[in-house]
Amino acid sequence: MSSIALLSDTEKVPDTNVVDDKTPTVRKIKFAEPESVTLESLPSCVHLRDLTAFVAGYHFTAFVTYIHKIEELCFYACQMRNDMLYNLTNMYNLPKCVRIPSTNDIFGISINSKNILRGVLLQSPDKKNENNLHVLLIDYGELVPLNNNDVQFYDLPKVYKDLPAQAMKCILLGIKDDTSESTETNAFVLTKILRNFEFKEVKFEVVRQIGRVLQVYMVERQSKGKKSPDVKLNCSKNPFVNSFDENSFFYDLQTHKETISLKSRLDEILENDIINLEVMHISRPDSFYAQILSDKNEQLEQLFWNSDELSVEQKSSEAPKLGDLILAQYAKDCFWYRAKIIGVEGDTKFQVFYVDYGNTETVPLKGIAKCNNVQEKEPFRAVLCRIADISDITKGDEARFEKVIQMLVVMLLNQRIEVQVIGKINTEELCVHVLDKEFTKITQMLYDLDDATKLEA
Repeated sequence: MSSIALLSDTEKVPDTNVVDDKTPTVRKIKFAEPESVTLESLPSCVHLRDLTAFVAGYHFTAFVTYIHKIEELCFYACQMRNDMLYNLTNMYNLPKCVRIPSTNDIFGISINSKNILRGVLLQSPDKKNENNLHVLLIDYGELVPLNNNDVQFYDLPKVYKDLPAQAMKCILLGIKDDTSESTETNAFVLTKILRNFEFKEVKFEVVRQIGRVLQVYMVERQSKGKKSPDVKLNCSKNPFVNSFDENSFFYDLQTHKETISLKSRLDEILENDIINLEVMHISRPDSFYAQILSDKNEQLEQLFWNSDELSVEQKSSEAPKLGDLILAQYAKDCFWYRAKIIGVEGDTKFQVFYVDYGNTETVPLKGIAKCNNVQEKEPFRAVLCRIADISDITKGDEARFEKVIQMLVVMLLNQRIEVQVIGKINTEELCVHVLDKEFTKITQMLYDLDDATKLEA
């Protein structure tokens, strides 16, 4: 397998890295391709992300971050909608390392003055190999040779060292039509398509999981008789989208159904019920927002839209009023999500609560659009869940508050958990007791940190 040549911002991409001359994909960083290195061979300091939810038939969207072995259709993918990693990319005030880090340490690395990413060193630095050292970007699955790039190392806070590596190793088995069972498995076609979708976000279906390798189909859509139309989205502010080339674009293979059949589930839940949740947002040390699952392997329909899916009537929005249900553009990925206006700052800025995910943001008027009839009728998905027997005592201490929130983000965010419903606080909140063994230690950790206290019976 031939390596891709080192590229500057002005150099052209070799023919092996593009489908045709019309859609070149420029790399800003040179990545090496040693045959013997995999995520499974990482040092003990690196935790691998939980792949329990990735069962046969599970659908997920992810960026193709690195094609490892094109002849085997092997690549790495990452679900990059992670606020922690997004915030890290611009933390240039972190302590800089004056020496090359050790092999058993996760550190930040800025390559060629680009964003800060997480990496580990795979060899102990010494005089014999100082010109042949590589850093593995644990959220991309790629190796960076230090001697070919201008790099700066950073010391990371513990919360970033504890966050599992996000890169997932995948094998592409075929291209699947989302409207039928027809599947394209021709190796030549798959090779061409996989190259075309490097650095793009696409939809996948899990066929099987072998060890920590996901064997997947790429899911394409049918639209008005034309397969997988190329959709150029607004350039995202998320550095994971733009870190390779500001002019590159990615394809959105996922189109949302015009009618959504999800029924409200909160009304059906009773005290002592055992239910499954997917954690969407950590709001406080004693609570989080989640979506209710019918079972732990359910594939939830994701409620967000790109700009091309909004009608002209939706975009021509007047200033909304307090309490209005609208679509709000999320600055970190430029997609549009359902939200409720909870605060107004003059006529230009609005505080919104994202009703399906639980987070709160301030959005300018240009980031506001109208909901269509289907979007208005869909029940809100985000449910506030309070952890039973826990009370937040970080009141007024922002540093301690942030410390606990980040710890819970590492442990709970985007995880699927089983809980017992202790009771309904009101029509919109649940009090829950976490049942999963791997998460039951959260309560004790909060006690140990002295950031929460057990409520008296």
